Order: sequence, then structure tokens, then C-alpha cells
Amino acid sequence: MEKHKNKILTILIVAIFLILTLAILLPKFPIFVVKRVFNYAVQNFVNISGLSPWLIKGILVFALMPFYWALMEISKLNLHLFRRQRSYRKLAKFTIFSYAGLFFLAMFFLSRGSYFGHIKGEAIKYYAITPEGIRFFDSPGFDRRYGIELKPVTPDIIIKYQKKTLGMQPRRIMIESPKDFEFFDPITGDPKAWYHIDNEGHYEFFDGPGYHPTLNAELKPVTPEIIHAYQNKIKEEQEKIAAEKERLAEEQKKKIEAEKAQQLIAYLGKYLNLSVTNHPATKEISIFILDETFKERHDIEQTVASSLKTKELNPVLALFKNPFVQDGIFENMFSGDIGKIKELQLEKRTDYIILGKKSSSYKINPELQNIITADVSLELKVFSVEKGVIINSTILSAAGAGFSNSDAEKRAIELLNSKIENFLKEVF
Repeated sequence: MEKHKNKILTILIVAIFLILTLAILLPKFPIFVVKRVFNYAVQNFVNISGLSPWLIKGILVFALMPFYWALMEISKLNLHLFRRQRSYRKLAKFTIFSYAGLFFLAMFFLSRGSYFGHIKGEAIKYYAITPEGIRFFDSPGFDRRYGIELKPVTPDIIIKYQKKTLGMQPRRIMIESPKDFEFFDPITGDPKAWYHIDNEGHYEFFDGPGYHPTLNAELKPVTPEIIHAYQNKIKEEQEKIAAEKERLAEEQKKKIEAEKAQQLIAYLGKYLNLSVTNHPATKEISIFILDETFKERHDIEQTVASSLKTKELNPVLALFKNPFVQDGIFENMFSGDIGKIKELQLEKRTDYIILGKKSSSYKINPELQNIITADVSLELKVFSVEKGVIINSTILSAAGAGFSNSDAEKRAIELLNSKIENFLKEVF
């Protein structure tokens, strides 16, 4: 009996202790829970949304007041003396469960545009690359449509996804002058261009990271070494282009010169016998004499040549062609236009030129059995090709008789021979 009493006494003592403990702790229970909930909610809302902690705390201070009231109601002793409290306890329980639901809904909506934690930067989304594109999920596992294992998101995959979503594909940059283009941010030093080098060593630059739109090669950020190599490449290409332009210009120049030379040869060949050359050992003297009908008089030319022929002097009778007369060049030169000497490059063919014009008039003498008298006049002009001037000129005349015009003229020319010889001796 005594033992039974001691057991009851022990139970009473434990019960009294528990009652006293609850009496002490219950008033502090609501504030303890609210603090824990407040801190937990602040940390998660800030981490998931990136909003200001001060804003979150300010909102939660007011938002948790009903939650605190509910905890206070639940923590009160359920005494039958206060039956009206039972209805408040149900409301309090409903409030607490509502707060739990609201918390998870708020976390869902706040996390919809977030991929990383604001505080530690940890991944809070998971992704799978599917035929539809990148699909995101809030928990690890597998894509329920394609069965692809999900991976935690990374900054690189999010940057690529956002750029693709916003249409921010890397675009080519046309760089006209590498020295003037800003490849790096002048404040941070970060690259402002990305590059790709093909198999032939050609550089392509883009305004952002990503992949080459044609070759599917990952673009790399520029470095000082790459810019230096690119500038050297540009310099080499410019030098090659300049050298090629110079080569083409030289070829064009040679082509033009060759065409001009061909045209000049054709021009000179029209008026001159190009096989005639000026020999340095002798003085070449070209002779060209016409009559009043502009017909070349070879007989008079031979007479002049015979008078000139010495070891030092070499008379030339075949330098000029018919177009020299037909195109009026002979007449122009004979009249004093010596510019043709240089134009026809006569210095390469001869040292001197003798041009002559013969004119004849005939008279019949009845008292002398109709003998014909021919009055022949020969005008000669001597040109120095080197000086480009007329160095001497004369008009020689003689009369000859015969039974025909040709006989009379022939006799007159024979009489001119001595006069021609004396004139040439004075000149040469």
C-alpha cells in the first residue's frame, strides 16, 4: 500500500512539473515559432526573388500577425470554462494551414523567373535539352515526355537560352580599321567581341558569345594576342593586295606600252622603211626627190647619191614610202614643218635628209627644126636630223635641148649634175 502511494505521489510530482513547464513555455511558444518562420521565410523569399531583404521583412511583419494570433490561440489551455475559445482554435488551425499553403504558392510564383539562388548562387532549376528546345523543371529527375535526365542549370546555359528567347543571336561585326575598333571595354577590360578562325586563317568577329551560324563552332572572346595576330594578318593581306595591284598596274603599263609600241611601229612602218638604220660609223644621208606630179625621181636621186658617196657619207635612197607623200608629210616638211623629224624618229634611221622638188617647162623652137628646149629647176633642202633644222637650201636650174620632152629634160638634168655636186660639197 505504501509502495502504491509513493508511485501516485511520483506521478503527481511529474504532472505538476509538466504543468509548470508548460505554463512557463507556452506563452513563449508562439513568438519562438513566429521568429523561426519569419527568418525562414525572409531567407527563402530573398533567395528566390532577389528582392530587398528590408522590403521582405517589412511585408512579413504585417503578414505574420494573423499567424501569430493563430499560434496564440492554439497554445492556450483547452479549459471547458472557456468554450467560446473552441471556435477560435478551429479558425487558428485554418489560418496556420493557409499560411503554409500561401508560402509554397508564393515560392512557386516567385521562382518562375529565377534560375539561381540570390544569396549563394546555387541552381534552383533543372533542365533538359529536348527536340522542343530547352525545358526547365523545379526539381531533379527526368523529363516526363522524353525521359532525358535533368541537369542543374548553369549560367552558360541560361545566357544562351535567354539570348535565343530574346532573339539576341551573335551578329557579325564588319571591322574596317582594327586600330580604331574597340575590342575591349575601356573601363572593365572585358571583351566586346568574339571571334572564329576558319581553316584558311580568315577571322570573323561577332558582337556576342554563342556559336557560328554556319559552322556551329563555339565563338571565343577576343584576347590581346588574337587582336595582334589579326592586325598582322590584315597587314599581310594589305601588302599582298598592294603588291598585286602594283603587279597588275605594271602589267597594264607594259601592255599599254606594248600597244603603243605596236601602234608606233605601224605608224612608222607606214611612212618609213624600218629596215634602214643609222650606223654610227658613217653619216647616213636620206634622199627623196619628187617632180611636179609628186612622182619620185630616182634618176635625180641617183645623181645626188653619186655626188655624196664617200667613206664617211652613206647615201640612202629607200627610207621613205609613198604614204610619206600621199599624206602630205613631204610637203609639210619641205615647207618648213620640221616637227615630223622627231615624230617619225628619223634620228634612228639617218643623220641628214635631202628633199628635192623638180619642175620643168618646155618650149618648141620652129626656127631650129622644132627642137624642144626643157628648162629644169631643182629646189633642194638639206635637214639636220640631230638638230632638227634646215641647214641649207638652193634652187638649181639648167636648160637642155632635144627632139622630145624627155630627151630635152634628160639633157638639162645632165647639165645640173655639176651644180648639184658643187652644192653638196659646200654642205658636206
